[in-house]
Amino acid sequence: MQYLGEVRSEMRKVAWPTRTEIIQSSIVVLIAVTFMTTLIFGFDWASSHFVTFLFG
Repeated sequence: MQYLGEVRSEMRKVAWPTRTEIIQSSIVVLIAVTFMTTLIFGFDWASSHFVTFLFG
């Protein structure tokens, strides 16, 4: 019980983000993931066509 009381006390000290901060961070993450996915797909597609051009 003491442990749970200490956990509860520490959780009250945490600086939780606001709803706006969560939404903004989520949008940034989605944009970054979309960009990186597109970049990796583009490199994969280009290298595939390059190898096919060389050896195909």
